[in-house]
Amino acid sequence: MLFHGTNCLYLDTGYNYSDSEMNDIINEKNIETIILIKLDAVSFSNTSYASTNYNSWTNSFNTRESSGKEVRAARVIFEIFSIDDDLKKPLAVINGNANNSWGSFGTQRRLILKILNRALKAMINKNAFE
Repeated sequence: MLFHGTNCLYLDTGYNYSDSEMNDIINEKNIETIILIKLDAVSFSNTSYASTNYNSWTNSFNTRESSGKEVRAARVIFEIFSIDDDLKKPLAVINGNANNSWGSFGTQRRLILKILNRALKAMINKNAFE
């Protein structure tokens, strides 16, 4: 696993940390870099499917229809902060985009994981964590 060890940290977005709590956590864990991951946009499309079959035994047509919402694309922003400038402004910003290539099997979660994997592989290839 990439993020493993005592100087790694995951912050729960459902909790509001005070400045002193945040500073204590950063100092205690010896955090030097923070990567803030933000979901920027997700687009959906409405889809409908219909199929018609002829039944020669009953001399009739059977039609089945269904409709739903499919995720089309997503955009995730990565903001990278460093302790070297007291975490004041991002040193780098990465915009990650991906389109749904799975059709009706694609989910928002799957699409965002696709973007996260691409961004992490690019950072690893550039030795961003060394």
